[in-house]
Amino acid sequence: MISPVICNVGPLELRWYGVMTALGGILAFLLMKFRCKKTSIKEEALSDIAVIVLFSALIGARLFYVVRFWNENFAMRPFFDVFKVWEGGLVFQGGFIIATIVLIGYCLMKKMSIGELGDLIAPAIPLGHAIGRIGCFINGCCFGFVPYDGPLAVKYTFSPASHFPVQLVESFGNLLICGFLLFMEKKNYAQSKRFLVYLMLYTVLRFAVEPLRGDYPLDQVWMNMTPGQYHALWQLPLIIAVFFAVSFLKKKNNSQKALSPIRGGNCSCQDGSSKPPKGANISNPRLSEAKSGGRNPLQDNDREEVEPTLLENRVSQKNSKKA
Repeated sequence: MISPVICNVGPLELRWYGVMTALGGILAFLLMKFRCKKTSIKEEALSDIAVIVLFSALIGARLFYVVRFWNENFAMRPFFDVFKVWEGGLVFQGGFIIATIVLIGYCLMKKMSIGELGDLIAPAIPLGHAIGRIGCFINGCCFGFVPYDGPLAVKYTFSPASHFPVQLVESFGNLLICGFLLFMEKKNYAQSKRFLVYLMLYTVLRFAVEPLRGDYPLDQVWMNMTPGQYHALWQLPLIIAVFFAVSFLKKKNNSQKALSPIRGGNCSCQDGSSKPPKGANISNPRLSEAKSGGRNPLQDNDREEVEPTLLENRVSQKNSKKA
């Protein structure tokens, strides 16, 4: 087993967990930066979004972990240990919930499209999560069940038995989700709803891998189901309901936009009214042409009627002189 500690820098330990988490965040940011050129989101705003997601997710993930495992890991230890994030101990759901709330508030404040930003972020989240889970595998947190002697079995210093590599299974599942979302983006499927698609896919993945974990205390497992599975049972129907609600509202909005030109008739006014806007030029084009010195059809018709009359008058005058 690889040592979870890379090296010591004074009293601090540089761990693979922190390095892989940072690497996952960097790759997620680069993926968003590469794809943001196809959206209306500017790169400057993307940098602000990355910083907001980083800090809010870190605070939320650590907060949820401390609350969940307070009695086991923090009750009898110095309070400063709560802030030792580099030693491991983050709950993904906590970071995700806090970061999502903060991002929605940021979009409302900046008047950005929540759907467009969601589509941009959706594939980046499972990519960063996949790299972070490799850090969990090396660090020994979120470990799998014991005993296990199959492929990729791993031993940690805190346990003599071999563990199932559940972290690598979840990492691979996140990579599949990332690839599927990029495929949907290429085909322009579920536009402005791919973030919800990610939530559905990850909820299913989490429900599937939870029974393979071995880090839950026995008092948190009820009817052979973990807290993560119980959360998935109500989260998945809720996400599906939100997905169809957003689809319905978007379809209704598009239908109203399609009917607006028909209701306005053939009028070219932007507001669909039959009255021309104030200050519009509604003068007769023939009169305007006459004023500008151009040819006017009305003048041509009058000339055709006047010229035969003059010719008849001249002929009658000559005949009267001869008589």
